Formats: sequence, C-alpha cells, structure tokens
Amino acid sequence: MYVSLPEGIVSKPVLQSKALMPAALVLIAIIAVAIFAWTQRSSLKLEAVRVGIPTAKVRASYKTFSYNELGHFANKTQFESCKQDALGGSYSLHCRDGKVYAVEVNYPNGADRAKVMDVVAKISGHEMQTNDEHDDKELSLKDCDKPSEYFYFDKGKTGVELDFARDNKQQVNRVYCWST
Repeated sequence: MYVSLPEGIVSKPVLQSKALMPAALVLIAIIAVAIFAWTQRSSLKLEAVRVGIPTAKVRASYKTFSYNELGHFANKTQFESCKQDALGGSYSLHCRDGKVYAVEVNYPNGADRAKVMDVVAKISGHEMQTNDEHDDKELSLKDCDKPSEYFYFDKGKTGVELDFARDNKQQVNRVYCWST
C-alpha cells in the first residue's frame, strides 16, 4: 500500500528538516560530553594519588588501577597501577575504611633520589624538609643489603620509607608512604 502526498508537499529526509537538525546536533553534543566525562571519571592520574584519597575514587578509575584479589583480606583492599609514572614506577594502593592508607611505589630499575623526593612530597602531602624526624642510619652501614631512609610527619602519624640499592644509595628501588 502506498500513500501519496498531497500536491505541493515535497518529501525530505528527516535530518534535512530545519526543525530537527539543531535538535540532532544538540543530542550529539550531549552524548560526546557524556562519553568524555565518563572517560575522565574512569582514569585517575598517578600524579593525583595521595595518602587519604577515597577508595571509591580509586575503584572508579579502572583505566589506571586494577583491583588485586590477592591483596584483599579482612577490611583491607589493594589496587595495582596499570601504567607507570614518568620515572618508571608502578603503584600499589593499600586501602582500609574507605580511604587509601598507604602508597607503595616500586622502581625496578631504580630512580634518582632527588626526583623521587618530588613524588614522595605529592603522595605524602608533606614537604620533605618539614619532617619531624629523619632516620638515615642504615645508609652508613656497610653490610646492609637494602638500606632504608625514614621520614616521619605529624608526630609519627605519617611516614615515608625509601629503600635503596645496596651499591648505590642515590637510586631508590621502593617508596612506601603510610598514614594512620
């Protein structure tokens, strides 16, 4: 069955209609913004990782962090970074009670101590020069396999441990930052 249009009316494709074209463009723009917002929500830059950030923020950033099933016990969970930072470090976030209580950064090839100190300041939220206590006794020991250096802030509520290679005490292999 065919329907014929009255005389004088010309059939046009729907998107060429002057009334529907702006609505279609607005709909496309809304969809593009929603996709962009969702993509940004699903990734958390490693530079934004701090001790104390909410676990929900990390859990939602599935492009940056993956849930470690082996790191789950009692009320604690662990997330591993899918990417590396600019110095080649991979992150492990330790969570409990809805927030990140510890951040561990492993540098398999080592990273320069001076550059790592900037990363540590961001993660801990403290400038390293403002520490309450600094313990570097292990760095002067000759037979220490993995010498470490410790910084404490807020009367011991926040701490940072830097682990070094045995032969080079300027190359950091591991950073562990925690807060109570």
